[in-house]
Amino acid sequence: MKFISFTAMTNKGLDTKVNNFLSTLSEEDVIDIKYAASFGSVYVAIIYR
Repeated sequence: MKFISFTAMTNKGLDTKVNNFLSTLSEEDVIDIKYAASFGSVYVAIIYR
């Protein structure tokens, strides 16, 4: 199992980073995705094989 996290100031910026990363994996490789937002930033954590 591997873990990667992404941070951005906007949802659009985060979408770009996450989608670029996910395009390198197959659907079966993604185990879990978590999303969080706080004042001024958005975060995504991905657990994958």
